[in-house]
Amino acid sequence: MAHATRAPFVLLLLRAAFTTKMTAAHPAPAAPIQKTGFLRNIAGTVITLPVAALVAYYTDLQFYALVIFGIQWVGALAYAVPFQDEHYLDVTGSATYAGVVLLALFKADAPTWRSYLLTAFVILWCVRLGYFLIKRIGEQGSDSRFDAIRVTPVRFFSVWNIQGLWVFLTLLPTLLTIVHGNKDTAVEWVDIVGIVFWVIGFYLEVTADRQKTAFRHNPANKGKFIHTGLWAYSRHPNYLGEILIWLSVYAIAYHVLPTTHTQHITMGFLRNIAGLVLSLSIACAVSSAANLELYAAVCIGIQWLSAFYAVPKQDERFFDLTGSITFATVSLLALALSSDDGKRIWRAYLLTAMVWLWCVRLGTFLYLRIREVGEDTRFAGIRGNPVRFFSVWSIQGLWVFLTALPVLLSLAHSSNDSNVHVLDVVGTSLWVLGYAIEVTADHQKTQFRHDERNKGKFIQSGLWKYSRHPNYCGEILMWIAIFLIAVHTLAHRPLYQALAALGPVFVTLLLTKVSGIPLLEKQGDERWGNQQAYKEYKQRTSVLLLWPPSKK
Repeated sequence: MAHATRAPFVLLLLRAAFTTKMTAAHPAPAAPIQKTGFLRNIAGTVITLPVAALVAYYTDLQFYALVIFGIQWVGALAYAVPFQDEHYLDVTGSATYAGVVLLALFKADAPTWRSYLLTAFVILWCVRLGYFLIKRIGEQGSDSRFDAIRVTPVRFFSVWNIQGLWVFLTLLPTLLTIVHGNKDTAVEWVDIVGIVFWVIGFYLEVTADRQKTAFRHNPANKGKFIHTGLWAYSRHPNYLGEILIWLSVYAIAYHVLPTTHTQHITMGFLRNIAGLVLSLSIACAVSSAANLELYAAVCIGIQWLSAFYAVPKQDERFFDLTGSITFATVSLLALALSSDDGKRIWRAYLLTAMVWLWCVRLGTFLYLRIREVGEDTRFAGIRGNPVRFFSVWSIQGLWVFLTALPVLLSLAHSSNDSNVHVLDVVGTSLWVLGYAIEVTADHQKTQFRHDERNKGKFIQSGLWKYSRHPNYCGEILMWIAIFLIAVHTLAHRPLYQALAALGPVFVTLLLTKVSGIPLLEKQGDERWGNQQAYKEYKQRTSVLLLWPPSKK
Protein backbone atom coordinates (compact mmCIF):
# COMPACT_ATOMS: atom_id res chain seq x y z
CA MET A 1 0.00 0.00 0.00
CA ALA A 2 1.22 3.48 -0.77
CA HIS A 3 1.82 5.89 2.10
CA ALA A 4 -1.19 8.14 2.67
CA THR A 5 0.20 11.64 2.38
CA ARG A 6 -1.52 14.95 1.87
CA ALA A 7 -0.65 16.57 -1.45
CA PRO A 8 1.27 19.83 -1.00
CA PHE A 9 -0.77 22.88 -1.89
CA VAL A 10 1.43 23.76 -4.88
CA LEU A 11 0.85 20.28 -6.33
CA LEU A 12 -2.90 20.70 -5.99
CA LEU A 13 -2.66 24.01 -7.81
CA LEU A 14 -0.67 22.46 -10.63
CA ARG A 15 -3.07 19.59 -10.92
CA ALA A 16 -6.01 21.96 -11.01
CA ALA A 17 -4.36 24.07 -13.69
CA PHE A 18 -3.96 21.11 -16.02
CA THR A 19 -7.16 19.19 -15.32
CA THR A 20 -9.86 21.71 -14.37
CA LYS A 21 -12.14 22.88 -17.16
CA MET A 22 -13.42 26.41 -17.53
CA THR A 23 -16.97 25.64 -16.40
CA ALA A 24 -18.03 29.25 -16.86
CA ALA A 25 -17.28 28.96 -20.55
CA HIS A 26 -18.48 25.43 -21.14
CA PRO A 27 -19.23 22.32 -19.05
CA ALA A 28 -16.37 19.99 -18.24
CA PRO A 29 -16.35 16.96 -20.53
CA ALA A 30 -16.98 13.65 -18.86
CA ALA A 31 -14.01 12.02 -20.50
CA PRO A 32 -10.45 12.65 -19.27
CA ILE A 33 -7.88 14.48 -21.37
CA GLN A 34 -7.61 12.63 -24.64
CA LYS A 35 -4.30 11.03 -25.51
CA THR A 36 -5.25 9.07 -28.62
CA GLY A 37 -4.32 9.89 -32.15
CA PHE A 38 -1.28 11.85 -31.00
CA LEU A 39 0.47 11.78 -34.35
CA ARG A 40 -2.66 13.12 -36.03
CA ASN A 41 -3.03 15.76 -33.34
CA ILE A 42 0.58 16.92 -33.57
CA ALA A 43 0.45 17.08 -37.37
CA GLY A 44 -0.73 20.69 -37.32
CA THR A 45 2.38 21.77 -35.43
CA VAL A 46 4.78 19.56 -37.37
CA ILE A 47 3.48 20.87 -40.71
CA THR A 48 2.97 24.55 -39.89
CA LEU A 49 6.38 25.21 -38.37
CA PRO A 50 8.49 23.94 -41.31
CA VAL A 51 6.16 25.66 -43.81
CA ALA A 52 6.42 28.94 -41.92
CA ALA A 53 10.20 28.57 -41.60
CA LEU A 54 10.54 27.85 -45.31
CA VAL A 55 8.44 30.82 -46.39
CA ALA A 56 10.06 33.13 -43.83
CA TYR A 57 13.54 32.20 -45.03
CA TYR A 58 12.62 32.58 -48.69
CA THR A 59 11.15 36.05 -48.08
CA ASP A 60 13.68 37.10 -45.44
CA LEU A 61 10.91 37.66 -42.89
CA GLN A 62 12.14 35.30 -40.16
CA PHE A 63 11.81 37.89 -37.42
CA TYR A 64 8.15 38.56 -38.13
CA ALA A 65 7.36 34.86 -38.35
CA LEU A 66 8.90 34.38 -34.90
CA VAL A 67 6.88 37.28 -33.49
CA ILE A 68 3.66 35.87 -34.94
CA PHE A 69 4.22 32.35 -33.61
CA GLY A 70 5.54 33.66 -30.33
CA ILE A 71 2.31 35.53 -29.63
CA GLN A 72 0.30 32.38 -30.36
CA TRP A 73 2.51 30.31 -28.04
CA VAL A 74 2.17 32.79 -25.21
CA GLY A 75 -1.61 32.75 -25.58
CA ALA A 76 -1.74 28.97 -25.87
CA LEU A 77 0.70 27.93 -23.14
CA ALA A 78 0.07 30.69 -20.62
CA TYR A 79 -3.69 30.28 -20.56
CA ALA A 80 -5.69 28.61 -23.33
CA VAL A 81 -4.29 25.06 -23.37
CA PRO A 82 -4.00 24.51 -19.59
CA PHE A 83 -7.50 25.91 -19.01
CA GLN A 84 -9.03 24.42 -22.19
CA ASP A 85 -10.44 27.84 -23.10
CA GLU A 86 -10.78 29.06 -26.68
CA HIS A 87 -12.29 32.44 -25.75
CA TYR A 88 -9.24 34.42 -26.80
CA LEU A 89 -8.12 32.50 -29.89
CA ASP A 90 -9.67 34.85 -32.46
CA VAL A 91 -8.82 38.04 -30.59
CA THR A 92 -5.23 36.83 -30.25
CA GLY A 93 -5.11 36.42 -34.01
CA SER A 94 -6.44 39.95 -34.49
CA ALA A 95 -3.98 41.37 -31.97
CA THR A 96 -1.17 39.58 -33.81
CA TYR A 97 -2.17 41.17 -37.13
CA ALA A 98 -2.20 44.66 -35.63
CA GLY A 99 0.98 44.24 -33.62
CA VAL A 100 3.05 42.79 -36.45
CA VAL A 101 2.13 45.36 -39.10
CA LEU A 102 2.75 48.22 -36.66
CA LEU A 103 6.09 46.68 -35.73
CA ALA A 104 7.05 46.35 -39.40
CA LEU A 105 6.01 49.94 -40.09
CA PHE A 106 7.98 51.16 -37.07
CA LYS A 107 11.12 49.33 -38.20
CA ALA A 108 10.79 50.37 -41.85
CA ASP A 109 13.23 52.85 -43.36
CA ALA A 110 11.23 55.75 -44.85
CA PRO A 111 7.91 53.94 -45.46
CA THR A 112 5.83 55.16 -48.40
CA TRP A 113 2.16 56.10 -48.47
CA ARG A 114 1.43 52.60 -49.70
CA SER A 115 2.93 51.08 -46.53
CA TYR A 116 0.77 53.34 -44.35
CA LEU A 117 -2.31 52.51 -46.42
CA LEU A 118 -1.85 48.75 -46.17
CA THR A 119 -1.16 49.03 -42.44
CA ALA A 120 -4.37 51.02 -41.99
CA PHE A 121 -6.31 48.43 -44.01
CA VAL A 122 -5.00 45.57 -41.87
CA ILE A 123 -5.72 47.36 -38.59
CA LEU A 124 -9.24 48.40 -39.63
CA TRP A 125 -10.04 44.85 -40.66
CA CYS A 126 -8.53 43.03 -37.66
CA VAL A 127 -9.83 45.44 -34.99
CA ARG A 128 -13.38 45.25 -36.35
CA LEU A 129 -13.32 41.49 -36.81
CA GLY A 130 -11.56 40.81 -33.51
CA TYR A 131 -14.11 42.88 -31.58
CA PHE A 132 -16.98 41.16 -33.39
CA LEU A 133 -15.65 37.66 -32.68
CA ILE A 134 -14.80 38.22 -29.00
CA LYS A 135 -18.25 39.75 -28.47
CA ARG A 136 -19.91 36.81 -30.21
CA ILE A 137 -18.11 34.14 -28.20
CA GLY A 138 -18.87 36.08 -25.04
CA GLU A 139 -22.57 35.83 -25.85
CA GLN A 140 -22.50 32.18 -26.91
CA GLY A 141 -20.21 30.99 -24.09
CA SER A 142 -18.06 28.72 -26.26
CA ASP A 143 -17.01 28.00 -29.83
CA SER A 144 -18.47 24.72 -31.07
CA ARG A 145 -15.50 24.27 -33.44
CA PHE A 146 -13.40 23.35 -30.42
CA ASP A 147 -15.73 20.93 -28.62
CA ALA A 148 -13.61 17.94 -29.62
CA ILE A 149 -10.31 19.82 -29.62
CA ARG A 150 -9.93 21.82 -26.42
CA VAL A 151 -9.71 18.68 -24.24
CA THR A 152 -6.66 17.39 -26.14
CA PRO A 153 -3.70 19.64 -25.21
CA VAL A 154 -1.49 18.67 -28.14
CA ARG A 155 -4.24 19.10 -30.72
CA PHE A 156 -5.42 22.38 -29.18
CA PHE A 157 -1.84 23.69 -29.20
CA SER A 158 -1.59 22.74 -32.88
CA VAL A 159 -4.61 24.92 -33.61
CA TRP A 160 -2.73 27.93 -32.26
CA ASN A 161 0.22 27.09 -34.50
CA ILE A 162 -2.09 26.82 -37.50
CA GLN A 163 -3.45 30.26 -36.64
CA GLY A 164 0.13 31.54 -36.58
CA LEU A 165 0.70 30.22 -40.09
CA TRP A 166 -2.61 31.73 -41.24
CA VAL A 167 -1.64 35.16 -39.90
CA PHE A 168 1.84 34.98 -41.44
CA LEU A 169 0.71 33.88 -44.90
CA THR A 170 -2.17 36.36 -45.15
CA LEU A 171 0.12 39.19 -44.03
CA LEU A 172 2.82 38.37 -46.59
CA PRO A 173 1.83 41.03 -49.19
CA THR A 174 1.72 43.73 -46.51
CA LEU A 175 4.98 42.70 -44.82
CA LEU A 176 6.82 42.34 -48.12
CA THR A 177 5.66 45.80 -49.18
CA ILE A 178 6.70 47.45 -45.92
CA VAL A 179 9.99 45.57 -45.47
CA HIS A 180 11.19 44.97 -49.05
CA GLY A 181 8.99 47.11 -51.31
CA ASN A 182 10.59 49.71 -53.56
CA LYS A 183 10.12 53.41 -52.87
CA ASP A 184 7.84 54.08 -55.86
CA THR A 185 5.29 56.68 -54.74
CA ALA A 186 3.42 57.02 -58.03
CA VAL A 187 -0.26 56.06 -57.95
CA GLU A 188 -0.97 53.25 -60.42
CA TRP A 189 -4.32 52.09 -61.74
CA VAL A 190 -3.98 48.87 -59.77
CA ASP A 191 -3.80 50.93 -56.58
CA ILE A 192 -7.17 52.52 -57.37
CA VAL A 193 -8.70 49.15 -58.20
CA GLY A 194 -7.29 47.65 -55.01
CA ILE A 195 -8.65 50.45 -52.83
CA VAL A 196 -12.11 50.24 -54.40
CA PHE A 197 -12.35 46.49 -54.01
CA TRP A 198 -11.02 46.65 -50.45
CA VAL A 199 -13.83 49.04 -49.52
CA ILE A 200 -16.35 46.75 -51.21
CA GLY A 201 -14.97 43.70 -49.43
CA PHE A 202 -14.96 45.44 -46.06
CA TYR A 203 -18.55 46.56 -46.58
CA LEU A 204 -19.66 43.04 -47.52
CA GLU A 205 -18.03 41.44 -44.49
CA VAL A 206 -19.25 44.03 -41.98
CA THR A 207 -22.78 44.08 -43.38
CA ALA A 208 -23.04 40.30 -43.55
CA ASP A 209 -21.86 39.89 -39.95
CA ARG A 210 -24.25 42.60 -38.76
CA GLN A 211 -27.22 41.08 -40.60
CA LYS A 212 -26.56 37.61 -39.22
CA THR A 213 -26.10 38.93 -35.67
CA ALA A 214 -29.38 40.85 -35.83
CA PHE A 215 -31.11 37.75 -37.23
CA ARG A 216 -29.86 35.56 -34.37
CA HIS A 217 -30.84 38.09 -31.70
CA ASN A 218 -34.44 38.06 -32.90
CA PRO A 219 -36.35 35.44 -30.81
CA ALA A 220 -38.71 34.89 -33.73
CA ASN A 221 -35.84 33.40 -35.73
CA LYS A 222 -34.87 30.74 -33.17
CA GLY A 223 -34.10 27.49 -34.97
CA LYS A 224 -34.19 29.15 -38.40
CA PHE A 225 -31.46 29.90 -40.92
CA ILE A 226 -30.81 33.30 -42.45
CA HIS A 227 -31.60 33.88 -46.12
CA THR A 228 -32.29 37.61 -46.18
CA GLY A 229 -30.14 40.63 -46.98
CA LEU A 230 -26.76 39.69 -48.43
CA TRP A 231 -27.44 36.10 -47.39
CA ALA A 232 -30.14 35.94 -50.06
CA TYR A 233 -27.41 36.23 -52.71
CA SER A 234 -24.65 34.17 -51.09
CA ARG A 235 -24.56 31.48 -48.44
CA HIS A 236 -21.29 32.98 -47.13
CA PRO A 237 -21.14 36.68 -48.04
CA ASN A 238 -18.85 37.42 -45.08
CA TYR A 239 -16.17 35.12 -46.49
CA LEU A 240 -16.59 36.66 -49.93
CA GLY A 241 -15.89 40.05 -48.39
CA GLU A 242 -12.79 38.78 -46.59
CA ILE A 243 -11.40 37.23 -49.76
CA LEU A 244 -11.91 40.51 -51.64
CA ILE A 245 -10.10 42.36 -48.85
CA TRP A 246 -6.96 40.24 -49.11
CA LEU A 247 -7.01 40.16 -52.92
CA SER A 248 -7.14 43.96 -52.83
CA VAL A 249 -4.17 44.12 -50.46
CA TYR A 250 -2.22 41.90 -52.83
CA ALA A 251 -3.17 44.06 -55.82
CA ILE A 252 -1.86 47.20 -54.11
CA ALA A 253 1.34 45.46 -53.03
CA TYR A 254 2.10 43.52 -56.19
CA HIS A 255 3.82 46.04 -58.44
CA VAL A 256 6.09 47.46 -55.71
CA LEU A 257 7.45 44.10 -54.62
CA PRO A 258 11.07 43.51 -55.66
CA THR A 259 11.41 40.84 -58.32
CA THR A 260 14.99 40.00 -57.38
CA HIS A 261 14.51 39.66 -53.63
CA THR A 262 14.59 35.89 -53.48
CA GLN A 263 16.93 33.45 -51.82
CA HIS A 264 17.35 29.90 -53.01
CA ILE A 265 16.54 27.18 -50.54
CA THR A 266 19.99 25.72 -50.08
CA MET A 267 21.30 22.64 -48.37
CA GLY A 268 22.44 24.97 -45.63
CA PHE A 269 18.84 25.85 -44.84
CA LEU A 270 17.81 22.20 -44.86
CA ARG A 271 20.66 21.45 -42.48
CA ASN A 272 19.59 24.27 -40.18
CA ILE A 273 15.95 23.18 -40.12
CA ALA A 274 16.88 19.52 -39.64
CA GLY A 275 17.33 19.97 -35.89
CA LEU A 276 13.80 21.32 -35.55
CA VAL A 277 12.20 18.63 -37.69
CA LEU A 278 14.13 15.76 -36.08
CA SER A 279 13.60 16.93 -32.51
CA LEU A 280 9.86 17.33 -33.04
CA SER A 281 9.57 13.97 -34.81
CA ILE A 282 11.51 12.11 -32.11
CA ALA A 283 9.57 13.82 -29.33
CA CYS A 284 6.30 12.90 -31.07
CA ALA A 285 7.26 9.26 -31.53
CA VAL A 286 8.67 8.68 -28.04
CA SER A 287 5.94 10.58 -26.19
CA SER A 288 3.26 8.72 -28.11
CA ALA A 289 4.81 5.34 -27.27
CA ALA A 290 5.25 6.37 -23.62
CA ASN A 291 1.83 8.04 -23.36
CA LEU A 292 3.55 11.23 -22.20
CA GLU A 293 2.37 13.67 -24.86
CA LEU A 294 1.53 16.45 -22.39
CA TYR A 295 5.03 16.47 -20.92
CA ALA A 296 6.68 16.52 -24.34
CA ALA A 297 4.54 19.51 -25.28
CA VAL A 298 5.52 21.30 -22.06
CA CYS A 299 9.23 20.63 -22.62
CA ILE A 300 9.18 21.90 -26.20
CA GLY A 301 6.76 24.73 -25.44
CA ILE A 302 8.89 26.31 -22.71
CA GLN A 303 11.86 26.37 -25.07
CA TRP A 304 9.82 28.06 -27.77
CA LEU A 305 8.63 30.73 -25.35
CA SER A 306 12.24 31.51 -24.45
CA ALA A 307 13.31 31.37 -28.09
CA PHE A 308 10.71 34.04 -28.85
CA TYR A 309 12.98 36.42 -26.94
CA ALA A 310 16.37 34.86 -27.59
CA VAL A 311 16.29 34.41 -31.37
CA PRO A 312 15.45 38.02 -32.36
CA LYS A 313 17.90 39.32 -29.73
CA GLN A 314 20.58 36.74 -30.66
CA ASP A 315 20.96 36.18 -26.92
CA GLU A 316 21.90 32.79 -25.48
CA ARG A 317 22.31 33.90 -21.86
CA PHE A 318 19.11 32.23 -20.69
CA PHE A 319 19.57 29.01 -22.66
CA ASP A 320 20.89 26.78 -19.86
CA LEU A 321 18.68 28.45 -17.25
CA THR A 322 15.62 27.73 -19.41
CA GLY A 323 16.63 24.08 -19.61
CA SER A 324 16.86 23.89 -15.82
CA ILE A 325 13.50 25.62 -15.40
CA THR A 326 11.98 23.11 -17.81
CA PHE A 327 13.34 20.16 -15.82
CA ALA A 328 11.91 21.63 -12.62
CA THR A 329 8.54 22.43 -14.19
CA VAL A 330 7.94 19.14 -15.97
CA SER A 331 9.00 17.01 -13.00
CA LEU A 332 6.78 18.95 -10.59
CA LEU A 333 3.90 18.77 -13.06
CA ALA A 334 4.33 15.00 -13.35
CA LEU A 335 4.33 14.71 -9.56
CA ALA A 336 1.17 16.82 -9.34
CA LEU A 337 -0.63 14.65 -11.89
CA SER A 338 0.69 11.33 -10.56
CA SER A 339 -2.18 10.74 -8.15
CA ASP A 340 -5.89 11.47 -8.21
CA ASP A 341 -6.37 11.17 -4.44
CA GLY A 342 -3.19 12.89 -3.23
CA LYS A 343 -1.56 9.60 -2.17
CA ARG A 344 1.97 9.11 -3.46
CA ILE A 345 4.73 6.74 -2.50
CA TRP A 346 8.02 8.06 -1.18
CA ARG A 347 9.82 7.19 -4.41
CA ALA A 348 7.86 9.80 -6.37
CA TYR A 349 9.02 12.54 -4.02
CA LEU A 350 12.59 11.21 -4.03
CA LEU A 351 12.89 11.26 -7.83
CA THR A 352 11.37 14.75 -8.04
CA ALA A 353 13.69 16.02 -5.31
CA MET A 354 16.72 14.59 -7.13
CA VAL A 355 15.76 16.39 -10.34
CA TRP A 356 15.19 19.64 -8.48
CA LEU A 357 18.46 19.48 -6.53
CA TRP A 358 20.37 18.84 -9.74
CA CYS A 359 18.68 21.36 -12.04
CA VAL A 360 18.43 24.24 -9.55
CA ARG A 361 22.10 23.95 -8.62
CA LEU A 362 23.34 23.48 -12.18
CA GLY A 363 21.04 26.11 -13.68
CA THR A 364 22.15 28.70 -11.14
CA PHE A 365 25.80 27.82 -11.66
CA LEU A 366 25.60 28.07 -15.46
CA TYR A 367 23.61 31.30 -15.42
CA LEU A 368 26.05 32.99 -13.03
CA ARG A 369 28.95 31.78 -15.14
CA ILE A 370 27.57 33.18 -18.41
CA ARG A 371 26.78 36.47 -16.69
CA GLU A 372 30.42 36.64 -15.68
CA VAL A 373 31.86 35.52 -19.03
CA GLY A 374 29.35 37.43 -21.19
CA GLU A 375 28.67 34.82 -23.87
CA ASP A 376 28.61 31.10 -24.59
CA THR A 377 31.16 30.19 -27.26
CA ARG A 378 29.03 27.21 -28.32
CA PHE A 379 26.67 29.69 -30.00
CA ALA A 380 29.28 31.80 -31.79
CA GLY A 381 28.32 30.47 -35.23
CA ILE A 382 24.66 29.82 -34.40
CA ARG A 383 23.03 32.83 -32.76
CA GLY A 384 23.17 34.89 -35.97
CA ASN A 385 21.16 32.29 -37.91
CA PRO A 386 17.53 32.50 -36.72
CA VAL A 387 16.44 29.13 -38.10
CA ARG A 388 19.43 27.27 -36.74
CA PHE A 389 19.26 29.08 -33.39
CA PHE A 390 15.57 28.23 -33.06
CA SER A 391 16.36 24.60 -33.89
CA VAL A 392 18.84 24.51 -31.01
CA TRP A 393 16.10 25.53 -28.59
CA SER A 394 13.87 22.76 -29.94
CA ILE A 395 16.71 20.27 -29.51
CA GLN A 396 17.06 21.35 -25.88
CA GLY A 397 13.37 20.60 -25.41
CA LEU A 398 14.00 17.09 -26.72
CA TRP A 399 17.04 16.78 -24.42
CA VAL A 400 14.95 17.65 -21.36
CA PHE A 401 12.18 15.26 -22.34
CA LEU A 402 14.42 12.28 -23.11
CA THR A 403 16.67 12.85 -20.11
CA ALA A 404 13.69 13.09 -17.75
CA LEU A 405 12.00 9.98 -19.20
CA PRO A 406 12.82 7.68 -16.24
CA VAL A 407 11.28 10.17 -13.82
CA LEU A 408 8.25 10.95 -15.99
CA LEU A 409 7.53 7.28 -16.71
CA SER A 410 7.87 6.32 -13.06
CA LEU A 411 5.59 9.11 -11.89
CA ALA A 412 3.00 8.52 -14.61
CA HIS A 413 2.93 4.73 -14.90
CA SER A 414 4.64 3.11 -11.89
CA SER A 415 3.13 0.54 -9.57
CA ASN A 416 2.30 1.63 -6.02
CA ASP A 417 5.11 -0.39 -4.50
CA SER A 418 6.36 1.43 -1.39
CA ASN A 419 8.88 -1.24 -0.35
CA VAL A 420 12.57 -0.39 -0.41
CA HIS A 421 14.48 -2.50 -2.94
CA VAL A 422 18.16 -3.05 -3.56
CA LEU A 423 18.07 -0.85 -6.65
CA ASP A 424 16.63 1.99 -4.56
CA VAL A 425 19.60 1.86 -2.20
CA VAL A 426 22.13 1.46 -5.01
CA GLY A 427 20.54 4.20 -7.07
CA THR A 428 20.33 6.66 -4.18
CA SER A 429 23.95 6.03 -3.18
CA LEU A 430 25.13 6.39 -6.77
CA TRP A 431 23.15 9.62 -7.19
CA VAL A 432 24.71 11.15 -4.07
CA LEU A 433 28.15 10.17 -5.38
CA GLY A 434 27.47 11.66 -8.82
CA TYR A 435 26.04 14.84 -7.34
CA ALA A 436 29.09 15.27 -5.08
CA ILE A 437 31.44 14.73 -8.03
CA GLU A 438 29.69 17.26 -10.28
CA VAL A 439 29.37 19.94 -7.60
CA THR A 440 32.97 19.49 -6.47
CA ALA A 441 34.34 19.54 -10.02
CA ASP A 442 32.43 22.71 -10.90
CA HIS A 443 33.54 24.40 -7.68
CA GLN A 444 37.19 23.47 -8.21
CA LYS A 445 37.22 24.74 -11.79
CA THR A 446 35.50 27.99 -10.80
CA GLN A 447 38.06 28.62 -8.06
CA PHE A 448 40.87 27.80 -10.49
CA ARG A 449 39.58 30.32 -13.05
CA HIS A 450 39.14 33.06 -10.46
CA ASP A 451 42.79 32.81 -9.44
CA GLU A 452 44.70 35.35 -11.54
CA ARG A 453 47.83 33.19 -11.32
CA ASN A 454 46.07 30.57 -13.45
CA LYS A 455 45.23 32.89 -16.34
CA GLY A 456 45.83 31.06 -19.62
CA LYS A 457 46.41 27.72 -17.85
CA PHE A 458 44.37 24.51 -17.78
CA ILE A 459 43.23 22.81 -14.59
CA GLN A 460 44.84 19.52 -13.59
CA SER A 461 44.32 19.49 -9.85
CA GLY A 462 41.63 18.11 -7.55
CA LEU A 463 39.19 15.81 -9.34
CA TRP A 464 40.59 17.12 -12.62
CA LYS A 465 43.76 15.18 -11.86
CA TYR A 466 41.82 11.93 -12.30
CA SER A 467 39.49 12.91 -15.16
CA ARG A 468 39.54 15.54 -17.86
CA HIS A 469 35.76 15.93 -17.47
CA PRO A 470 34.78 14.88 -13.92
CA ASN A 471 31.67 17.09 -13.98
CA TYR A 472 30.27 15.10 -16.89
CA CYS A 473 31.16 11.87 -15.12
CA GLY A 474 29.09 13.01 -12.14
CA GLU A 475 26.14 14.00 -14.32
CA ILE A 476 26.07 10.68 -16.14
CA LEU A 477 26.22 8.81 -12.81
CA MET A 478 23.23 10.80 -11.52
CA TRP A 479 21.01 9.92 -14.47
CA ILE A 480 22.04 6.27 -14.35
CA ALA A 481 21.12 6.33 -10.66
CA ILE A 482 17.71 7.84 -11.36
CA PHE A 483 17.09 5.14 -13.97
CA LEU A 484 17.95 2.41 -11.43
CA ILE A 485 15.47 3.82 -8.93
CA ALA A 486 12.73 4.20 -11.53
CA VAL A 487 13.13 1.09 -13.67
CA HIS A 488 11.87 -1.57 -11.28
CA THR A 489 8.66 0.40 -10.69
CA LEU A 490 7.86 -0.27 -14.36
CA ALA A 491 8.34 -4.04 -14.19
CA HIS A 492 4.82 -4.58 -15.47
CA ARG A 493 5.55 -2.60 -18.66
CA PRO A 494 8.73 -3.76 -20.50
CA LEU A 495 8.23 -1.10 -23.19
CA TYR A 496 8.31 1.64 -20.56
CA GLN A 497 11.45 0.14 -19.05
CA ALA A 498 13.14 0.26 -22.44
CA LEU A 499 12.03 3.85 -22.97
CA ALA A 500 13.28 4.80 -19.51
CA ALA A 501 16.71 3.53 -20.51
CA LEU A 502 16.78 6.21 -23.22
CA GLY A 503 17.37 8.78 -20.47
CA PRO A 504 20.87 7.77 -19.32
CA VAL A 505 21.80 6.51 -22.79
CA PHE A 506 20.89 9.85 -24.36
CA VAL A 507 22.76 11.84 -21.70
CA THR A 508 25.86 9.67 -22.11
CA LEU A 509 25.88 9.94 -25.90
CA LEU A 510 25.18 13.67 -25.82
CA LEU A 511 28.01 14.44 -23.40
CA THR A 512 30.57 12.03 -24.84
CA LYS A 513 29.86 12.20 -28.57
CA VAL A 514 28.07 15.47 -29.39
CA SER A 515 28.09 18.72 -27.43
CA GLY A 516 30.04 17.97 -24.28
CA ILE A 517 33.43 16.33 -24.38
CA PRO A 518 34.12 16.64 -28.15
CA LEU A 519 33.53 20.39 -28.10
CA LEU A 520 35.65 21.00 -24.99
CA GLU A 521 38.42 18.73 -26.21
CA LYS A 522 38.55 20.68 -29.47
CA GLN A 523 38.69 23.98 -27.60
CA GLY A 524 41.43 22.63 -25.35
CA ASP A 525 43.52 21.49 -28.31
CA GLU A 526 43.15 24.92 -29.92
CA ARG A 527 44.30 26.72 -26.77
CA TRP A 528 46.96 24.44 -25.33
CA GLY A 529 47.54 21.78 -28.00
CA ASN A 530 51.08 23.01 -28.68
CA GLN A 531 52.06 22.82 -25.00
CA GLN A 532 53.96 19.71 -23.92
CA ALA A 533 52.39 19.83 -20.45
CA TYR A 534 48.91 19.64 -21.94
CA LYS A 535 49.86 16.75 -24.21
CA GLU A 536 51.22 14.85 -21.21
CA TYR A 537 48.10 15.65 -19.19
CA LYS A 538 45.89 14.18 -21.92
CA GLN A 539 48.05 11.07 -22.19
CA ARG A 540 47.96 10.24 -18.49
CA THR A 541 44.44 11.37 -17.57
CA SER A 542 41.18 9.53 -18.20
CA VAL A 543 38.76 11.34 -20.48
CA LEU A 544 35.63 10.72 -18.38
CA LEU A 545 35.86 8.23 -15.53
CA LEU A 546 37.74 9.14 -12.37
CA TRP A 547 40.84 6.99 -12.60
CA PRO A 548 44.39 7.19 -11.22
CA PRO A 549 46.73 8.94 -13.69
CA SER A 550 48.68 6.70 -16.03
CA LYS A 551 52.42 6.48 -15.39
CA LYS A 552 53.29 6.53 -19.09
